[in-house]
Amino acid sequence: MPNAQPSPTGASLNDHHSQLNGTRVRRIECPDSLEALRRLVRHAEAVDQPLCIAGGRHAMGGQQFAAGAVLIDMTAMNRVLGLDPDKGHVEVEAGICWPELLAWLARAQANLWPQWGIRQKQTGADRLSIGGTLSANAHGRGLALKPFIDDVESFTLLGADGQIRACSREQNSELFGLAIGGYGLFGVIATVKLRLVRRRKMQRLVSIMDLAELLPAVADRITDGCLYGDFQFAIDPPSDSFLNKGV
Repeated sequence: MPNAQPSPTGASLNDHHSQLNGTRVRRIECPDSLEALRRLVRHAEAVDQPLCIAGGRHAMGGQQFAAGAVLIDMTAMNRVLGLDPDKGHVEVEAGICWPELLAWLARAQANLWPQWGIRQKQTGADRLSIGGTLSANAHGRGLALKPFIDDVESFTLLGADGQIRACSREQNSELFGLAIGGYGLFGVIATVKLRLVRRRKMQRLVSIMDLAELLPAVADRITDGCLYGDFQFAIDPPSDSFLNKGV
């Protein structure tokens, strides 16, 4: 186990999105297995060392960092553990990012149809970890979709005591509700079982409208069967359309 004393310099980190959360951590650890992760957590508990957990490092509120803590970088735990083609469930290690999962699903289902795919992911960036997505209870651009919790069948959570707990709506249900959106406060998410949906072709519809037209238009799109949507405001301050018209 690495020495618990701080290195001479530590490591300076920041989130990739806002760049507003510069933090110096004691050191960075990159476990590549559940047992390596368990050893890190047990050692930290034994020496009273704070931990913080990061995947893609995109959270804009700095929740993945803590000054003086040991940062657990989960991105080496990025394996797909299995696909249930009947139920449409895929189990992954929590450090896997969306592009890696999508590439695996494409390879595993090559020349098959219908295929399974994800229901939603965050937009604006791709290299976001599944564990981080669950920790933030993030959402995509679904017009009538619930946040990410609705896409999670179950997960395993490593507690400060070094124990792995299976969490679902039926098993350890309180932890299930707390850890989703809990930003790592209730343990380290080790694996996640996702609910997939059947892939389908999508058609893109584009309209330019005033802000006053937006909510009725969203309601109409939902009635028409549209699954996803977004609205991007005009952001040029001198423009007459500033924050009033968009796409």
